[in-house]
Amino acid sequence: MWRILISCQYALALFATVLVYPMRADEPSVATFWAAAAEVNITPQIGIPLVGPGSASTGVADELFARILVLSDGHQSVVIVTSDLVGVGIPYAEAVGAAIEKKTGIPAGRVMFNCSHTHSGPGASLPEDDTEASYGREVFGKVVAATVDCVSRLEPARLRAGREAVQIGFNRRMPRGDGITMAPNPHGSVVPWVDVLGVYRKDGTRIAILFSYAAHPVVIHSASTLISADYPGYAVAHLRRMLGGGDAESGLLLFAQGCGGNINAFPLKGGLEACSRTGLVLAQAVTRVSLEDVPPAPIRDASLTVQLPLQKPPPVAECKRLLAADPDDQRLVELLQLAKENKPRTMPYPIRGFALGNTLCILSLPHESFCDYQLWADGESPYRDTFVFGYTGGVHAYVATARAYRMGLLGGYEASPRRSGLNSQYRTPPQPVAEQIIKGGITEIWRSLAQSAENQSAQTQSSAK
Repeated sequence: MWRILISCQYALALFATVLVYPMRADEPSVATFWAAAAEVNITPQIGIPLVGPGSASTGVADELFARILVLSDGHQSVVIVTSDLVGVGIPYAEAVGAAIEKKTGIPAGRVMFNCSHTHSGPGASLPEDDTEASYGREVFGKVVAATVDCVSRLEPARLRAGREAVQIGFNRRMPRGDGITMAPNPHGSVVPWVDVLGVYRKDGTRIAILFSYAAHPVVIHSASTLISADYPGYAVAHLRRMLGGGDAESGLLLFAQGCGGNINAFPLKGGLEACSRTGLVLAQAVTRVSLEDVPPAPIRDASLTVQLPLQKPPPVAECKRLLAADPDDQRLVELLQLAKENKPRTMPYPIRGFALGNTLCILSLPHESFCDYQLWADGESPYRDTFVFGYTGGVHAYVATARAYRMGLLGGYEASPRRSGLNSQYRTPPQPVAEQIIKGGITEIWRSLAQSAENQSAQTQSSAK
């Protein structure tokens, strides 16, 4: 059975529900935020496979990092982990959250694990044998230890948020004839801005700068077999130079990937020098941003996993025909088995939200979600500032729009059941109704955050009597 399936009608009902839970101005008083940040080097050994060139790495162009930002209102804390990884699975992200909860007491639901999705970096996973060493286990241990360190040295902080216009990516879904090809589409949807959260000490020096942009890090891609964080890593390097290299005043710099499932950073396969130029454009935008205070307020969180129904495989006869043409393709073997079983299947889609008072909401969406979800959430959000991260909490498949899925085999690489859908571990993509389910889930997150504010306010008023 599907754990949570939000129908189209229910999704619309959730959208209406959020309107009856307005943000409250009389929340419990918080004198200040608290914060700490850390980074750990997660550069793998040379020879690790890279998805961009489709071969083993032959060297290191720039090192990879996992970076941690812990924010607290003095009562409860949230953790944002950013990483120069192509992706991790949902079980991996959940395991990191569980380990952080065990070590720090911060509930796993208050941990976001974001992957930049660099195509010049590896993914991370845990072997089934708990005693077996692996790159994924090494990253796991470093992230948990760094988070514990952050929690031990939280200090009073001032938060400021803002947005600056910039475009270093292009929609990669170009209509051609009756279908979609992968090419720059100047008229396609993009997220033409960078979101920035500045975290400062009371003396004005920086603890951290978190910046987020939505685009595939594929400026290097197959142009090099060197390990690299791609444009996010170059943007961090340029910002260090602009702001002061690594001293207390420059602060830690964290990049969080947005919903870039249908966006490629430009130029695709441009190489290392082009990647540096692209990173510079993004870094310059970060330095231009005008930030506004996020007033000290309670930090609230909400989590929800919706289940996206998957498309049915082709009929058994067609699966047999496909397999006969390519009998060594294990994907088609599994597709045929699914056709024979003929059972409803779903894909988990964990959504998370952190609200800092009434001002800032950070939403996280999993998988390679299209930028259209980020644009929708930004337009519908009841908060002044809304950051939307993609590739967070697990990356298993593309998540396109209903319109793209309805195109069937003509839906392009991300939406066609014969392309990325077949490549995913599920072997078929989600159904078009997934869009309504996701939007309903996001709306439910906002409703839960608003209800949490109501409950906090009621508790405060009761204690005062």
